[in-house]
This record gives sequence, structure tokens and C-alpha cells, in this order.
Amino acid sequence: MAGYDPDFLPVSVPLPALAPSLEGDVLHRSGLRDERYADYVNYTIAMHRPFRTLLFAALNVDQQLLKKTRRSSRWRIDSRIGAAHQLDNAHYRSNPWDRGHLARRATAGWGETVRIVQRDKRDKRGRDKRGPGQTGSDPDSPTGSGTNGV
Repeated sequence: MAGYDPDFLPVSVPLPALAPSLEGDVLHRSGLRDERYADYVNYTIAMHRPFRTLLFAALNVDQQLLKKTRRSSRWRIDSRIGAAHQLDNAHYRSNPWDRGHLARRATAGWGETVRIVQRDKRDKRGRDKRGPGQTGSDPDSPTGSGTNGV
């Protein structure tokens, strides 16, 4: 899977460098690139081990190739990261937290055809680009505010 491409733009934009104080909090697993990055189509993430949430997401976006596709509410765990290192649906029940997007689903969904984009979304393995936000903060929701609230 390609993941984030630092040379996607005319000027190179590398993945974020982390402060030394955060280095110990990054999830390291053998199934991840460099044992720390989970690559998806058009983006890459790093997980915060203690909080079991996204530390950052880096996306490549080609606005000319954005496609509208069907949305699935199914929550999947990425086996490369492991269930013990991700929050699942149960974490968001009966509390004010929403599964807020740190990287918009619609923004990561681009490609030459709708069929390619739909296939890529199914291949994303999980919803790890999300983190806790306040209820109603989902920017992909018709009622969401577009901010995460974290």
C-alpha cells in the first residue's frame, strides 16, 4: 500500500518529526512500516500507544480526483496495529465522545474512478484516522462542525 508520499507536491513535505518527549508514546509493531507507520491508500498514520488513538495523519489530496462514494458506518480494527492498541465502538457508547475524524474520510477518497476509490476505501483495513472528539464533531457528518474538539 502506497501511503503518504512526501514528494506528492512540487516541494518535498516529509512526515512530521516528533518531539523527543513523544517518541516513547509512539506505537511500535513489526507489521508497520519502520515499525511505526500504518500506510493506507493516499495517507499514513502513527498511533499514540498510551491513548490508543491517532498521533497524526499525513494525507496526499488531489482535489481534481475527489469522488463521492457510499459511506459505511462499520468500524473495523486494523490487524497490523492490533485490537489492544485501538479504540473500538464500545469506547464511544454512553458518553459524550464522538468518533471524530482527524483526517476527513472524503478527503482521503480520491482516484481516477469511483470504482478505484471505493476499492481503496474497503482496503483501508480500519478507521484509525479517527480519534475522540465531542459529539457532533464529525466533519463527514451532515451535522458535524468540521472540527475534532480534541
